[in-house]
Amino acid sequence: MVNSRAKGANYEREISKLLFEHLGMEFKRDLDQYRSADHGDLLCEDDEFPFVIECKRRVGGSFSLKWMEQAEKAAQRVKKHPCVIYRFNHQPNLVVLKMATVAKAVGGSWQYDKDTLVTMSITAFCCLARELMAYELLEEKPLPCLECEGTGTYEEITWRDFGRGPEPIGKDKTCEECGGSGVRS
Repeated sequence: MVNSRAKGANYEREISKLLFEHLGMEFKRDLDQYRSADHGDLLCEDDEFPFVIECKRRVGGSFSLKWMEQAEKAAQRVKKHPCVIYRFNHQPNLVVLKMATVAKAVGGSWQYDKDTLVTMSITAFCCLARELMAYELLEEKPLPCLECEGTGTYEEITWRDFGRGPEPIGKDKTCEECGGSGVRS
């Protein structure tokens, strides 16, 4: 009989390698998962990675909602999205996420049942993770105003003649387009 902790650790290493192949990011096992509650199984070297990953490797059966609850607790602690990656013997790896996370990654929202889950392949999950990271990066950094180029002001130039011919006089004015914020509305 195989030690379940060793089997879980081997599966976490296997998933870590797969994620590196697809995303080019290093993942390591979170050893704090054994010392205290509410920790995912894998940590990404990149803090911008939007998921807490819970890994489950079983002989057979069906997906358990308790696995997602475990991932949700860990995700809430670090303000990320919960994710469960699992596999049964002789079956492919599958990834389970909340529908709201999938909708956000494609630029939409999910206002219906907040507990709706979606199952996908590792490849699809990695594509979705890249999209979500790009979306959250854009969401955090607003686009600069086109009128003032993000400065919030522009130089108003008037021409005056001081007897030597017309000369420009510049005066900073608040950008009317963005109200001085420098951010595109």
